[in-house]
Amino acid sequence: FCSVTDGYWGRDHGNDNGIPPDGFLRTLNGVYPAGGRFDDTSFEGTTNGGGNGGNGVTPIMLASWVDFMIAETQLLEGDLPGARASLEAGMTKSMQKVQSFVSHDDEPNSIVIENHRNAILASYDGASNSEDRWNVVFEQYWIALYGNGIDAYNTYRRTGYPTSLQPNIEPNPGGFVRSMPYPTNFVEFNSNASQKPNVGVKVFWDTNPDSPSFPSAN
Repeated sequence: FCSVTDGYWGRDHGNDNGIPPDGFLRTLNGVYPAGGRFDDTSFEGTTNGGGNGGNGVTPIMLASWVDFMIAETQLLEGDLPGARASLEAGMTKSMQKVQSFVSHDDEPNSIVIENHRNAILASYDGASNSEDRWNVVFEQYWIALYGNGIDAYNTYRRTGYPTSLQPNIEPNPGGFVRSMPYPTNFVEFNSNASQKPNVGVKVFWDTNPDSPSFPSAN
């Protein structure tokens, strides 16, 4: 979900190698939310601690996210114009949030921002089916959620979108984690509790189908 033609240097999903192999070259976090340098795609003169010097935030609940939540409800109700309006509102508020962090660094190009927003809305308008529209909305929601992986994870568990995520490079990754094991202390000291048999156990609100079963990597 990045605008750079050849993507960013980083890890494919499922790559569990240690840090040393990529220690010679690594992607740095940008101005939002980590307080790094604004990404102008120049890739020159970038150093760890540059930009805003790490003066960032951990986003917990933003107004832009609420717009995407509303868009989800509107998609469920078949209100396609309403979902489009909420998608645009969510993107606009999210970009304004990021822009408020760049006072310490380069200012993003307003034309580039407007072109990006129009391109996303054109993708929504040109979607040939409901899955494509859901993917457009939830891709943008995930981008707005950057810095808060918990809500992205819960959104995917709840809806199964976006379906356009890169597949895991591990051939036998196991089933998708639907919930985490209980803390050991909770199980040991609570006679009424028992540990979950595996991470495929769904929480009460997870009404999606069970995760596919994968053969053991062993």
